[in-house]
Amino acid sequence: MTATTEPPTAPPTEYVDLQDSSILRLRTHGPVEPFTTRQLGLLLLITLVAGFLRLHDLGTWSLWVDEAHTYRDATLPLRGENGFFAQYRIRYPSSFLMLRGLLDTGLLAGISEGWLRLPFALCGIVTVPLLALAGNLFVGRSAALLAAFMLALNPWHIYWSQNARGYVMVFFFAVLAGAALWVALVRRHRGWLVAGVLAVLAGGSFHPTCYLLLAPAAAYPLWLHVQTLQGRRFWMTTLGAVLVLAVVPLVVQHLPPFAEFLKAKPDASVVHFAQTVGFYFRVPLVATAAFGVWLLYSGHMQAQVRVLACWFLVPLLVMSVLSLSVVKATARYAFCALPAVLLLASATSLRLGEVLADGLGRRIRGKRWIPLAMLPAILCLDMAAYDYLYFRAHHGDRAQWREAGEHILRASAGKPVQVMVVPAPSLQYYLRPDHWRRPGVGAVDPHPERQVVEINKWDVFRDKEPKGSEFYGGRGFVRRAIASARDAGRELWFAATLPELHEADLDGSLYANMQDLLELSTVLPCWVGPKDESIWIWRVRDPARGTKVGAAERKTKPEVPPTVAGSGGGATSAGADGRSATPKPADTKPAAAKPAAAKPAAAKPAPAKPVPAKPAEKAGAGEKPKTTTAEPKSTVPKDAAAGGQKPGSPKPGTSAKPPAAKPPAGPATEEPARPSGKPKPNAAKPPATGSSTADGQRRTGGTGS
Repeated sequence: MTATTEPPTAPPTEYVDLQDSSILRLRTHGPVEPFTTRQLGLLLLITLVAGFLRLHDLGTWSLWVDEAHTYRDATLPLRGENGFFAQYRIRYPSSFLMLRGLLDTGLLAGISEGWLRLPFALCGIVTVPLLALAGNLFVGRSAALLAAFMLALNPWHIYWSQNARGYVMVFFFAVLAGAALWVALVRRHRGWLVAGVLAVLAGGSFHPTCYLLLAPAAAYPLWLHVQTLQGRRFWMTTLGAVLVLAVVPLVVQHLPPFAEFLKAKPDASVVHFAQTVGFYFRVPLVATAAFGVWLLYSGHMQAQVRVLACWFLVPLLVMSVLSLSVVKATARYAFCALPAVLLLASATSLRLGEVLADGLGRRIRGKRWIPLAMLPAILCLDMAAYDYLYFRAHHGDRAQWREAGEHILRASAGKPVQVMVVPAPSLQYYLRPDHWRRPGVGAVDPHPERQVVEINKWDVFRDKEPKGSEFYGGRGFVRRAIASARDAGRELWFAATLPELHEADLDGSLYANMQDLLELSTVLPCWVGPKDESIWIWRVRDPARGTKVGAAERKTKPEVPPTVAGSGGGATSAGADGRSATPKPADTKPAAAKPAAAKPAAAKPAPAKPVPAKPAEKAGAGEKPKTTTAEPKSTVPKDAAAGGQKPGSPKPGTSAKPPAAKPPAGPATEEPARPSGKPKPNAAKPPATGSSTADGQRRTGGTGS
């Protein structure tokens, strides 16, 4: 008689495993299972890795425009018409006041890039173990440790940790708020609910995007309520939720924290938002998290998945709606959703690993860790690969503004400079340090020899100038800048990233006239995902330098620059100092100058040509004195006529000259610059050609972006 075995008893109510898994424990409610000593040691090692990645090269990258804004707002006078309290940033002042306090008390020893970023880097390091502790409430210890490790490697979190901007603080308070709201829901405790709301408000004081967490907090109870409804009540409630979501753009437009921002980014584009989400959130990570919403919800994690799914999807959905009609949003405005993405992806990857390990356990007995580590390894390798590009080839995902300032000062050789730039704050930080720390309008300018002027569309297209006049639009703007710099005795430079330049160039006339009246000095390449952060630097064309570029070459150069087109990695096309576009203009100009230098040499033998031996063989001897006497007279207009017409009969000496006669068709205006009487018509030539080539360049300027 065989003994009967009773079915196994159900697990305790406070812990619910996925198919009795011994590797991943997922709870619905109950006390927190503490980390073991071994797991705490592993968490310490993960934190050290996160610290190394966030402190490495902290001061190497240039300040980009938003970081320069942070420095500006942290050093502005507090009061006054242009003081900090008069700015709209007073609605989220914590980042700026924190930096101001650290600088005033001397805790930050300087205003260099590394010192300005240090507080944010420390916050990013602390967030890694915090995510593990908070994640233990949702997905258990193993998945929480994996989420912390993925956060340590996450290139987007590394970027914001090395950034003097408040987004990493938003992430920190988002983790605190998510954990507090979850405990409030499980324990039905109002104190934790208040703590969660306070955490959201604290994060919103660093940047208003943290307020998006209030949307998933409201969506979770609505989800529970809708599931209990049937028939007409279900559809009426669903329709009401859709209408509320449709009204969100109208409400946000009138909220004070967002009003000024919406004015700055009015060009709505949901495609741009989708591109940035795929790049910064990382496509494998988002796909795994989205798949986990279905996979884990079908198990025993309904409560956790509801909360994490609302935390993950609702901010993205709200920003997508705003991107359709209100504002040009990027993925960083939904940065508060990244903790939920990491927790869902870690739990999903371990669950799929368990399924693979159970299915392949018989064949690879003793090596169960291989299928368990397969999906986590794919996710971590994807992030680690971009970490390598971030530190090696992409310049910290920032435009090289420090190198741009150094190039301008080096090429100017100590002369006073006037730099027209868009955007301006970064070059103001490098060319005019302490620019915003002056106590008032009457204070002494610390850097009078360096002027930095921002290019704005309201300055380019001034209302007081009639449309169609030579002073309206890009043509008038470039000429006014050249005239003002010349009157002040300064050397004029233009520096810009093309996306920002085209935002200020409404009809393409600015870019076209820049190409016509300026010469390209260098390009500092940098591509950041879907956005081109390469810096283009121009200076006023000077015939004395011999750097003129033909009109046909100027048409093609802005559209397909060799340095930008091949700068996906940024390392292969750049030189040692990043100025990879300089050889292009330099290679073309000497080629145009060689024929001009060879012409005087060809004109010298002209008086010695009446040698009677060679012409007598081919033509009559009577014709030769006529040609020889006419040649000395034609040497003066010969250059003006571009050498294309020669009186007299063909001679062997002149049959070898057609190759030398071809170059004047392009740079014929450079040749008369050598005689003393010719510089005036040559100096007046660019404005004449500028009006003719501007129309042709306007097409390329409009489509070159």
